[in-house]
Amino acid sequence: MSRCPHHGACPGCPLLDQPADAQAARKTATLVDAVSVYPRLALEVAPLVRAAPDFGYRTRTKWRLGPGGAVGLYRAGTHEVLDLPGCGVVRPLLAEIGREVRAAARAPEAPAWLRDGSLGAIDVRETLGDRPAALLTLVLDRDVPLAELERLAAALRARCPGLAAVAAHRRRQAHTVLGGDTIPLLGPLELEDRLAPGLPPFLTTFGAFAQAHRGVAAAIVERLRDALRGPPRRVLELFAGAGALGLALAEAGHTVEAVESFGPAMERLRLAASRRGLEGRIRAHAADATTLALELAARGERFDAVVVNPPRTGLTPPLRAALVALSAPLVQYVSCEPRTLARDLSDLAVRGLLARHAVPFDMMPQTAEVETLVALAPGPAPAPQVLFEDEALIAVDKPPHLPTTPQSEHASSLLQQVREALGVPDAVPVHRLDAGTSGVCLLARHPSRVEALAAALAAGTKRYQALVRGVTHGKGKIERPLKEGSRLLPATTRYERKRVVGGHALLVVRPVEGRTHQIRRHLASIGRPVVGDLRHGHGPTNQHLYERFGLDRTFLHLGSIELADGRRIEAPLAPDLRAVLDAMG
Repeated sequence: MSRCPHHGACPGCPLLDQPADAQAARKTATLVDAVSVYPRLALEVAPLVRAAPDFGYRTRTKWRLGPGGAVGLYRAGTHEVLDLPGCGVVRPLLAEIGREVRAAARAPEAPAWLRDGSLGAIDVRETLGDRPAALLTLVLDRDVPLAELERLAAALRARCPGLAAVAAHRRRQAHTVLGGDTIPLLGPLELEDRLAPGLPPFLTTFGAFAQAHRGVAAAIVERLRDALRGPPRRVLELFAGAGALGLALAEAGHTVEAVESFGPAMERLRLAASRRGLEGRIRAHAADATTLALELAARGERFDAVVVNPPRTGLTPPLRAALVALSAPLVQYVSCEPRTLARDLSDLAVRGLLARHAVPFDMMPQTAEVETLVALAPGPAPAPQVLFEDEALIAVDKPPHLPTTPQSEHASSLLQQVREALGVPDAVPVHRLDAGTSGVCLLARHPSRVEALAAALAAGTKRYQALVRGVTHGKGKIERPLKEGSRLLPATTRYERKRVVGGHALLVVRPVEGRTHQIRRHLASIGRPVVGDLRHGHGPTNQHLYERFGLDRTFLHLGSIELADGRRIEAPLAPDLRAVLDAMG
């Protein structure tokens, strides 16, 4: 018998009926499988760090509200709110607040907006100061009079003494008395919290980030603190959340620059640091992590260690470049999504920041989710993969995000790596691929060979793989002149659809001429832009594929080149693009 009466209908705990050992094996396999997509990524995966307790552990939950007082999650595969009385994975105080919200919605005097579920959702967070207490945020999908919200908050507080503070927040900007801000309704604006007895307290507020399992979060903080044990160091912490780690490092004697985009969290971190007498050791920056890291790197700032704990989307390509430019001897990466973690580690390796050891943690027992801590250090980038070579030519598989030739905003280039790592000091490119494009790239071993190779390439054939928005015809030809400088030049592109993935078409594309951005411009001109293309693409589609599937570049790969003399050179689809297709398909 399941430990939960809602198991099967509720999507919240898909592994609930599996023994702990089976859950641990599955979570570890998820990480190993994500890393194995990148065959050149050498990463040792340690055994999973188990969670205790594995039931009744969640310190924060977000529940939808539905008609008739339903408080829970969407039923699997639907937008029907499944009522979840007796949910066993949340902390008892959170379950109590859920019961009181349910009872308030079913009371005869309940207002219509509460009875019919149109309030929206609730976000409940437990804290551990002197005693357990909770923050409740009423997440509004519609206009609700402020006085009625205040009455609901007071009624809930009267029935649940552990409910210390209540606020309301609108999910979207609209014409409403609440606008787009969080509006306090009852109690203080922040509560003191603590991960474990040996760690310093911090302050949390409405909407601040919180890990699901307090004990596992404390174990990760302890590991990070141990990794920095020794003389005082200068540490940069990106995506600092409420500042629990930063305060722990500051108390250990380190100097911390903590960066978090959620301004209210940084205000509370400054206050908590002041209360602990740590103002001189920790500075809180309410800023975008990528923007600030790039600024620090541009100023030549140096740190002894950098800690990053990004959302599921992982690190942006510019932030990965900034991490390398900061030249810290130690980088600690905390990830909640193995697919984007593996993507980032592969790209960081190409940039000369290498990961060797990963520790998975069971942050969310009964689910398939796995948290991972990876230590990275500077080292030699792996040599480019050679696809073909002879006395005149060397063809390599260009990884994404690496320019073909040196560019000021990039620390390295494919040409530099070929010259240094492959021992071809006179190599020069026969053609160039954009930094965001992967695949076959030809280089002449000596400048004297370029002219003949370029002629053979111009008379040959290039075949790219591209994923485009929407579904194309099975085959097609685009004949449309393209402007280059002041000239309008003829251009023809042929394509063949290979399959449909998630409502989008995977194409093999053959440009006849090779004008600047020819494929991207031509496909955009017929309303089928390459997904991930920031210049010619469709913004909402790009954002969706980035957030949902981890696509952080243009989905364009030069899969094969056939030279005029019949030589054919192929490169398999880049691992990051294969991972995106697997996730979509």
